[in-house]
Amino acid sequence: MLQPLNILTLLFTIAWCCATVLGAPQKIDNTSPEIQYTGAWSMFNTPGDGDFGNTLAFSQDNLDTAKLQFSGTSVTVFGALKPVGTWNMHSAYYLDDSSPVGFIPNPLVASEQHQVTFYSSGPLSDGPHTLTI
Repeated sequence: MLQPLNILTLLFTIAWCCATVLGAPQKIDNTSPEIQYTGAWSMFNTPGDGDFGNTLAFSQDNLDTAKLQFSGTSVTVFGALKPVGTWNMHSAYYLDDSSPVGFIPNPLVASEQHQVTFYSSGPLSDGPHTLTI
């Protein structure tokens, strides 16, 4: 039976990685004050699971958002697929003024998966950008 979830469970599991102006990747944990959350996001610790910073954040309301303003040449959002079960999961990524890019994994999570790429911008012009989930 599908469990109804509006946003992919355990969003921002690993990190946001932004290539900085100097070209070095910067990892930003989901608990960073650089990420502005609106709505009822849940945060919890995941020691030993291999998640960046041993933390996870997730929302079950598709009106909740998380926003990162950064200066760089790319951004990638990693996550985890868990717990094991069958889920109706999805998330949408808005970069600057572009159309949304969706992430919809297979509904069957047969085993926990960590460090899964949920979104990758590809190369961007160097400068300020905003990613909203």
